[in-house]
Amino acid sequence: MYHVIEIFLCGNITVLGVILFAKIILNTKIKVSKLQFILIFILSSIIYSYTFMNFEGTFKTIIMFLINTFIYKTVFGITYQKSLFLNVMYAFVIIIPDMIDLFFITKVLNLSKEFCYEDFAGSLIGNITVFILFIITTVILMKPLRKIINYKIENNLKIIIFSVLTFICVIMFLYILGNEYRNDEKIIQYIIVMTVSILILLSHIKQTIENDKLTKKYDKILEFMTTYEIEVEKERTLRHETKNEFLNIKGQLVDNNPKDKIIDYINDILSDKTKIKFEEYAKFHYLPPNGIKGLCYFKVSEAQKKGILVGINISPQVTESTIYDLNVKEQREFGKMLGVFLDNAIEASSVCEKKQIGIEAYCRFGEFKMIISNTHNNEVDTSKIGKEKFSTKGKNRGHGLILVKNIVENNPKFDIKTDVNDELYIQYIIIKKSI
Repeated sequence: MYHVIEIFLCGNITVLGVILFAKIILNTKIKVSKLQFILIFILSSIIYSYTFMNFEGTFKTIIMFLINTFIYKTVFGITYQKSLFLNVMYAFVIIIPDMIDLFFITKVLNLSKEFCYEDFAGSLIGNITVFILFIITTVILMKPLRKIINYKIENNLKIIIFSVLTFICVIMFLYILGNEYRNDEKIIQYIIVMTVSILILLSHIKQTIENDKLTKKYDKILEFMTTYEIEVEKERTLRHETKNEFLNIKGQLVDNNPKDKIIDYINDILSDKTKIKFEEYAKFHYLPPNGIKGLCYFKVSEAQKKGILVGINISPQVTESTIYDLNVKEQREFGKMLGVFLDNAIEASSVCEKKQIGIEAYCRFGEFKMIISNTHNNEVDTSKIGKEKFSTKGKNRGHGLILVKNIVENNPKFDIKTDVNDELYIQYIIIKKSI
């Protein structure tokens, strides 16, 4: 009877750890009533206790995994995808206190492995110890874990599948590790494999976050540029109205109206006008008015503020090219690629002695081709161009190029090419004809 009560208390501690982990990482309130929470807590503890007593190995882990997912979904009102991803995070974190417990007992306290596995691991004291270490570990890792969960990675099916597969592999190696450690076999290779698997997953998640940041950045820019184009067109209308106002002034002068009234009229006109460099904007006249034209003007203005000489050549033939055939999604993807290349060109040329950027666009057999070239003073390794995280800007850079690579891989309509010589770094964006 005492053994059953002890297991039930251990189940309570485990469920409490599951809930506190979600509470800390999600940083949100419990979404169910107190009565519902108590019923869910008791039911989960009973299932946990029954699982501890009757199952072993992988099947036990699967049942616990499903219980945790159910708790996260019902108690905190999150989606099944997010519950699943949070559960994977929990499983990885709980490994840390388990390993600390194991090595502390056998290496520091010099107690036998049999005592650790047969007496301490499933005891009430053992569960309390792991619970305390688990909460401490969760608090320590709270910021990065919140950062991951807040980027809505649970909506990325690839990340979820990769996380679950990694979790399964780690659990398998964890069971093997336990058996090997118990039998005094070498275990270092299993620890290495587990660590590498987790690091690969974290690296993949980090890259997804970086891509998400860049996507949001260029989405906002394109949204702003579309609005900006509308405002510029309004200004064009105002220019026409200004001509009429000059005719009005001319009429007042001919009629010998008082000088003060004419000056007041002119001042009133000037106070209503904004200054826009229509000459620069007009150079992109042949590009479609979907945010792309405004983005180019915005980036050219940014480059000129940094003292960069910008050459622009947009062929009238582009009005008959494939850039006018893009749907809304493809327009945004093109804008993201263009934004990345222009940002890279501005940053690279701004540190050169000869600060120059070229923007060209033309049509070849109906296909649209845009060329962004810039001066550079880096030694570019052409063998690395197009590979992950390569950038002429140094370490920990190049996330934008990975975003471009992902866009091109998922849309056969787009193609990119790179050419490098002693003075210029040249990027080509090609919009191919639909087959």
